[in-house]
Amino acid sequence: MHEYEEFEEKPQPTRRHGGRRFLKHALLVVGILFVLAYIARWQVGRVGQRQLNAAINQLDSTEPGWRLEDIETARRQASPPPEINPATVVLQLSATIPPKWQESDPTGNWDWGPVTNYHPSFFELMWLAERQKLTAPAREKSRQQLLQPDVFNCPRGHYEVIQKDNPIMTLLPHIEKARNVLSLLEYDSKLSTLGGQANRGISTSRACLVIGRSIGDEPYLISQLVRLACDRVSVQATLQVLAWSEPKEGLAELQKELRSEADTPWFQYGLRGERGMMNKLFDGLQNGTISIQDIEGMTNQKSTIKEAAYRIYKAMLPGDQAKSLEILTAYLEAAKLPPHEQKAALAQIKMPPRPPEDIRYLVTNMMVPACQNVAQACLRTRADLLTGSVAIACERYRIAKGQWPESLAEIPREILPDIPIDPFNGKPIQYRKLEDGVIVFTIGDELDAQRRNNRGAMDPKDPVGDHGRGWKLWNKELRGIPRPLPNTDPQ
Repeated sequence: MHEYEEFEEKPQPTRRHGGRRFLKHALLVVGILFVLAYIARWQVGRVGQRQLNAAINQLDSTEPGWRLEDIETARRQASPPPEINPATVVLQLSATIPPKWQESDPTGNWDWGPVTNYHPSFFELMWLAERQKLTAPAREKSRQQLLQPDVFNCPRGHYEVIQKDNPIMTLLPHIEKARNVLSLLEYDSKLSTLGGQANRGISTSRACLVIGRSIGDEPYLISQLVRLACDRVSVQATLQVLAWSEPKEGLAELQKELRSEADTPWFQYGLRGERGMMNKLFDGLQNGTISIQDIEGMTNQKSTIKEAAYRIYKAMLPGDQAKSLEILTAYLEAAKLPPHEQKAALAQIKMPPRPPEDIRYLVTNMMVPACQNVAQACLRTRADLLTGSVAIACERYRIAKGQWPESLAEIPREILPDIPIDPFNGKPIQYRKLEDGVIVFTIGDELDAQRRNNRGAMDPKDPVGDHGRGWKLWNKELRGIPRPLPNTDPQ
């Protein structure tokens, strides 16, 4: 008994004491981790700020006026007087267009497929005719005002853009209005040509270029994509006129204008603005005028977890901003190269890894646009304009000589000053005589090849076929012929 009592009297550790020691150790570990995280956060922010300062100093020394506000100020100061500003004219014309005049388009849109020498189908002809009277006043006014010499010869227009503190909230309502006027003139070109007014069709195509020039050097990629659309409509409408008829007026002027438009640095215009927008966006995130919800599309919903995570991440914003400026500047430098060298240079520009591999560049990955897609669109439009201008030169040669040239080198310099370079491979644009006409083409890109593969038997009469990207001109006697009945096309 005595021994047992002595044993019972010895103090024993309790679970409470063990739990306290564990809690103390855990708190110590958490504290150490917190301090280490704070030091790491501070260090990351410090390094990022140095990178950002270096990037901004470099841009200030090599590209003064690169900020978005400076770009817009310079554009405003260089804007033409209102009476000759194509942008002012386009906005006025947009208000005269009958609403919903495009309803019940038999194709659902204006893309009726490749340019062809066949007349439109019966339903397409009916649709064109039904809107002739409704749109006549707006079409006539648009042609008259856009083709006024002072407006037509204005090198660029200027739309007033109201900048928001949050640049991604800046609205561009004039873009849709420009597209509406463009669609009306595309309709006028087709309608005029089918009505026996081929020369009017050519002059309307020239007016489409003015709509593109009204956008000018607007520093947003979406704006430049609409300008590309204007250029594409102009050259496609031109080649459709030549597929249906034989215009004699305005060809030399339009050839020169298409060639000049092909040299427009659309990609550079858009990239300068996108870089300025990204810089302004990051500045707002850092000074608190822009919240993380603003760029996440979260409206007014708030998440405590996300807010806390964003506070931790905020230290990484300077480095993230520096990375976005680095990437967009690299895109700009690639855009300054000869067109056929741009694709390889753009392919070398890599976006940073995404989380969870790397969490330092969340905003860059979220907000930097898909620039390579826009670059491809610019190269394709340049190819369209260059091959279109050469096709017009071939038509002018045929009108003068009564036959197609054997090669582009045979065309006199007063008609074709030089043979343009294919923007895809750096070699001269190609030309080929066929039994029913001629084609002028570039090798095209991967999207063109994919389009041809997908088209297949569904549309065996793609005029350029497997040659690449370009345009076809038909022999005079084959222009504007009736469309064959279904299932009677020769295979």
